[in-house]
Amino acid sequence: MRFAHIADVHLGRRQYGLWERGLDYSNAFTHAVDTILKRNVAFVLVSGDLFDSRLPPAFAVRKAFTELMRLREARIPVYAIRGNHDAVEAMRGGNYLNLLADAGLIQYLETPDQCFRDLIVEGERVRILGFGCSPEAFVKTQVEAVKAKVDPKADYNLLMMHQTFDRVEAREQSYPVYTSQFYEEPFKHICYYALGHIHEHALKHPELPAYYPGSLESWDLQDAETLEYTGETGGVNRSPQRAKGILIVEVEGSRMRVESITLPCRRVFHLVFRYVEVDPGKATEDILGFLNAYNVEDSIVNVTVYGCVIPGTRRSELMVGKVRRVLSKPLKVRVNNNLTYPGLRVEEGLRAQVSVESALLTYFSEQLKDVKEAEGLTKVAATVFHLLEQRESDKAKEVLERAF
Repeated sequence: MRFAHIADVHLGRRQYGLWERGLDYSNAFTHAVDTILKRNVAFVLVSGDLFDSRLPPAFAVRKAFTELMRLREARIPVYAIRGNHDAVEAMRGGNYLNLLADAGLIQYLETPDQCFRDLIVEGERVRILGFGCSPEAFVKTQVEAVKAKVDPKADYNLLMMHQTFDRVEAREQSYPVYTSQFYEEPFKHICYYALGHIHEHALKHPELPAYYPGSLESWDLQDAETLEYTGETGGVNRSPQRAKGILIVEVEGSRMRVESITLPCRRVFHLVFRYVEVDPGKATEDILGFLNAYNVEDSIVNVTVYGCVIPGTRRSELMVGKVRRVLSKPLKVRVNNNLTYPGLRVEEGLRAQVSVESALLTYFSEQLKDVKEAEGLTKVAATVFHLLEQRESDKAKEVLERAF
């Protein structure tokens, strides 16, 4: 038995308000369907967030109809659940997944009454179970509902969820579901957990046969091709853009093979500059020097600069306009000027403070891979460090209590 597993399509998402990004997500779905049609699959699982919002724009709905009709014409059934973006359980009058189901384009799974479908594939009985994305307070009820519907007599049971498993290493931690809930007897008959919500491609649970195909298009700066430059040492760290794609799953008896298939997506480039002290003009030249070495045509380019300006200079001397003008036809350029002022006098204590904050920011950025979270922790840690240095332990404790 062979089937396709996709999730987090996010039709209708216009990142940065760009029409082109809306087309990127639409084209990604087309590429996914093109691939599926070539692979002789028995069915397709869509594990949530087919749409990016509960009220998707017309072009996104039309794209869903167009591609799902191609699958229907090929006699490939599609089974779908709702994610946290595209629907909620209690939408009065139904949601856009109900509309697709009414049109005969998908089989929409929802608890408590419609949480499974049965089908025959090559003479074998398959039960597909699923429930829509649920907050932590309600997910146990959902799990119990599908637990009662697991069929031990079926040749294969598959379970679809749009949640974050607790033992999967991922930045996203919302809508959790706990591994311990699936150790009970009925769930031993689940041969494959088709997951959605985490956007990293081909991410597997460490213990269960549970997989995330990830989003079909680059989502945020965590997915970007990243170059980090340290001004004081001249060191450069590079990491490639994350792959995006779908999963093709083959199951035969107790044997299972999961194939990762990557799809083309928009190039997203993130250039990060870190300084202790810097002349903004020099930072501008550093940025241009690096960007001129890359072909960024039609790419999304993000530039982030950290550090403290040298005395006598201003943050505004970082020439954002010049950076934008010299680039060769990028789709979007975003320059985040995070330079700060040291004050009128740069004393040794202040230099030490800047160095501590720079070191903390570098460390948290490496550990968390999330710029905003790293900046927040850096601010708290630096404040506590300097309060303790001044023997202000009570104030340091208050800062920690407010933060956590």
